[in-house]
Amino acid sequence: MSFGLEILASALLSPVTMLSQAGQCVSVLRGADGGWEAQRRDGDAISLAEGWRLGWRQCALGLVLLGLALAIAPALAAWMIPVILGLVIAPWLISVTSSETLGLALQRRGLLATPWEQRPSALLRMAAHNAA
Repeated sequence: MSFGLEILASALLSPVTMLSQAGQCVSVLRGADGGWEAQRRDGDAISLAEGWRLGWRQCALGLVLLGLALAIAPALAAWMIPVILGLVIAPWLISVTSSETLGLALQRRGLLATPWEQRPSALLRMAAHNAA
């Protein structure tokens, strides 16, 4: 289940990440600030409104690509669905993947956990016990 979820999440997020990083590279090459911000470590989730502000361009590009693919050949649109879907739902993906609630829900179900998280060694259990 974790494997399938990881593949799905990676497939949907890859086009969004690629466009974001490409835009930052272009900014740096133009001599501007790439806009790369420090990672949020305080657990604040990105709201859907903020996700929309960050991902509306990807969403618009996905809709344009969908329209072009449908105009050229519906079969092409079907082949492009993995890329187009990730772009179209980019604002939602940005918001949902930043949610600590999602991470905790997945953790409770044992999803996306490493073997060491699922079955900690005696040393890790002892370290957790000593830390507590």
